[in-house]
Amino acid sequence: MNISMGLLIVSLFILSWLITRRLVIFLRKKGMMDVPNARSSHQVATPRGGGLAVFFCLMIGFFVLVLFFPAVPVPGILFFVGLIILAFTSLVDDKYDLPAYLRFFLHGIAAALVIYETGGLERFPLPAPLDFELGFIGYILSFIWIIAVLNIYNFLDGIDGYAGLQAVLAGLGIALFDADGVGLGVGLLVMASTGGFLIHNWSPAKIFMGDIGSISLGFIFAASPFYFTGPSHHYGVFAVIIFLWFFLADGAFTIVKRIFKGEKIWEAHRSHLYQQLVIAGLS
Repeated sequence: MNISMGLLIVSLFILSWLITRRLVIFLRKKGMMDVPNARSSHQVATPRGGGLAVFFCLMIGFFVLVLFFPAVPVPGILFFVGLIILAFTSLVDDKYDLPAYLRFFLHGIAAALVIYETGGLERFPLPAPLDFELGFIGYILSFIWIIAVLNIYNFLDGIDGYAGLQAVLAGLGIALFDADGVGLGVGLLVMASTGGFLIHNWSPAKIFMGDIGSISLGFIFAASPFYFTGPSHHYGVFAVIIFLWFFLADGAFTIVKRIFKGEKIWEAHRSHLYQQLVIAGLS
């Protein structure tokens, strides 16, 4: 990473911090507040929608990369179409609470766009001899992967600083893992854009990222491995599983547990492991 790239990352971090600071005031005036209820992990009404700063800075970052850093590859155009669809839908959902079927339908469109552009998983993302050809099953697994990750990331955004810190760490992991490909730009931009927001989201949080932040980040983490190149391409999904291990393990365990209990997994609850730890009195 050269000095110019470093200046871009620092600039995005500061811009994210400044925009988030203004959003705290703006969202309060607009009434976009996360009011505590019986299923919440917070006690004070807090502005929701700070992920708008993260999304805005990410888009600026990608635009700058395309114009001034041609050596740093970025995902394909359909990746950005899917990301914009999800960000807009999630921003509306933060305000009006859209029905679950509409949200999942649009999530499916975004996932399908990425799979169409990249071809999805061709082989199972593990070392030999477990890296067998997937064929048509690869499309199905790719679709399930993207839908699952972006929703689990959304489900796990429930306590101060949790989703923001996870994004910074996962962004660093992706940047190091695919340092010669798409992962470098994606990871560094996620780190910078989320890092500025995280300052205001750290406990006690002055603002929450809302669905526009958590859904957008979940989609980026789920979709970006399909754009990795070289050896990173084959192991990309497995690497992201490791980088998001706390989120994915908690999310998968809780979903399975709730299914066996006959509960509706798309409804709000306080069953996640991190929520149970907070209820038990831990920070």
